[in-house]
Amino acid sequence: MAGIDDSAAQGGASFGAAAASIPASPIAEQIACVASEIAMRERVYPKWVNSKRMTAEKAAAELETMQAVRRTLQWLQANEARIKSKVEIITRVESEAAFRAALAAFPDAELNYIQETGE
Repeated sequence: MAGIDDSAAQGGASFGAAAASIPASPIAEQIACVASEIAMRERVYPKWVNSKRMTAEKAAAELETMQAVRRTLQWLQANEARIKSKVEIITRVESEAAFRAALAAFPDAELNYIQETGE
């Protein structure tokens, strides 16, 4: 496998364990929920803007943020297999005694790059 240089991996040695936990709802359900929320906001926000309950700028910003959440979830869904593969590699490396010894010797060290050697 090629090298990994993900900003997500820069979270240090605990990255693999934290990322390995499974979300409470499958990602497809999360995307559907966010899509429903966006549709609701698209219906409600114009009324709130007209009644001065919310400014047009705030409505646009919140809608754009929720659309960004949907795009993020869609990207995660599209890259799920690749992400899981990287997490498996990181988790495997973190479990190796030599890696744990290196972290003990250099407590400020972070796992930033992994390259599979094919060995």
